[in-house]
Amino acid sequence: MSSRNKYFILKSTQLNMVFSFLTMTMIIFVITASNIAFFVMYFKNFILTESESLKLSVLTHAALSTFGNKLLFIFLADIIIIFIMGILISHRIAGPIYKVMKNVKGYKEGDLTQKIVLRKSDLLFELANSINEYTDAIKEKIISIKKISSDLPECKEKETLMQELDKFKVE
Repeated sequence: MSSRNKYFILKSTQLNMVFSFLTMTMIIFVITASNIAFFVMYFKNFILTESESLKLSVLTHAALSTFGNKLLFIFLADIIIIFIMGILISHRIAGPIYKVMKNVKGYKEGDLTQKIVLRKSDLLFELANSINEYTDAIKEKIISIKKISSDLPECKEKETLMQELDKFKVE
């Protein structure tokens, strides 16, 4: 199974994002419910007559008792949908981060031949291209230093330098 088909690549990062989405949704829900309650109370106390206010209370109570379970079901369905969408969205972020991290570990070990390959639609596409350009520049410098060093007279320092440069895989 390819790592791009796994939806939990960087679990802690992705779960933090998903729970952030859910938290934002809950906050929006609470704000919306509070606004509706505020407007109902405002209308009951300042706009409507006493009989209209009583009718609004009866109507509100009837609507909540009739549609309350359905609203709860819709709310729970929304949470599930947001959770799934959060995983999908976080995967679009975590996948490219995972690829970049994997390649950077290879660079750290001296393998400068690998390239970070992302789709143009992936987030971090520009970053990956910049890192690829950077590693190409480093490879060219190492090759150049190797060529210059080969012309130096034999000595212990040259041997040490060449051993250090040979640790890098550039071709």
